[in-house]
Amino acid sequence: MPLKSSPLDEIPTKALKSCLEMFAELITRLITLSFEEGKFPEMYKCASVTPLLKKQELDADLLSNYRPVSNLHTISKIVERVFMTRLAEHVKLSTNYNRFQSAYRRGHSTETALLRLLNDLYSAADNGFRTVLVQLDLTAAFDTIDISTLLCRLCYFFGISGPALNWISSYVVGRTQFVRVGQEQSPRTDCEYGVPQGSVFGPLLFTLYISPVASVISSFGIDHAQYADDTQLYVALKDESLPALTQCIKALYHWLDCHGLCLNPEKTEAVVLDTTSRQRAGQQIDTLDTGTGYIKTSDCVKSLGVLIECTISFNQHVNKICKSSYYHIKAMRHIRKLMTLLKPSLVPWLPEDSTTAMQSYMVLRT
Repeated sequence: MPLKSSPLDEIPTKALKSCLEMFAELITRLITLSFEEGKFPEMYKCASVTPLLKKQELDADLLSNYRPVSNLHTISKIVERVFMTRLAEHVKLSTNYNRFQSAYRRGHSTETALLRLLNDLYSAADNGFRTVLVQLDLTAAFDTIDISTLLCRLCYFFGISGPALNWISSYVVGRTQFVRVGQEQSPRTDCEYGVPQGSVFGPLLFTLYISPVASVISSFGIDHAQYADDTQLYVALKDESLPALTQCIKALYHWLDCHGLCLNPEKTEAVVLDTTSRQRAGQQIDTLDTGTGYIKTSDCVKSLGVLIECTISFNQHVNKICKSSYYHIKAMRHIRKLMTLLKPSLVPWLPEDSTTAMQSYMVLRT
């Protein structure tokens, strides 16, 4: 746990960590009673929401430019984490769990998701096919989940019942939140939909809620990858691939609409990927029919933090990383007086015949 505390914490996180022997027994007792009775502690069901500008250059008077940052009690997150470790192992054994969901799974991450995507893209290119990649974005995904549908899905799709289901029901029902700006705060408001943002357990509940999406996509023969609410559809361009992709997106729109979720067309992106030579020789695809509208294809998309160009290269991503690295290295001049030089013998990877510039490797004084 980081040392930062929530505005709702009566006991600072630093005090919890420095007095482990005292608090561990109390928190363990709280968790045990909560699980036995199938009830989440009522005092931890309130969230403090702080609106922050998504980017500093955005208009501060436009509410849509703000990101609501939800703060919960620190002890609440401890209780959630203990419950999640037990539930996660159970749901992953279910055949209804989406095996292409990379979030919140041991051995799966953004790296493994990108490796699988790129492997499929390179394999299609080796076989002489271009690939269409569509990145779908959900609008306020965590805030629009229907709670009754979520509980039914947990019961009938994943076999969760008894005190465990009662505990989850107690966790998501009856939650409240208020907005805090500086020293001012709004009245509390009931949260009738969604799972709490900023929570430990909420993202896993979201992935279970949208798990049937995998069967909808697979029924059209379209490959996909998911990381939380980020969904990527991709297919090698063959005779019937584009019509199938259009029907798939249309069916996906319908499924999401029936379950209280909505795709954001403004943030939906598409790109046609292939080698540079075949991109020049092949037929250009400027727009993609989604069944509900048209998406303009772009030359580069951002996938899980990585910029992927239409030529399946990473020139723009490398340039971005170099630019960011240069900015931070340049900023070190402000603390230059607090830094010292390392002797080459203390750096194993530094060659003995390295240049003076390499020998000027600096670290902060401890």
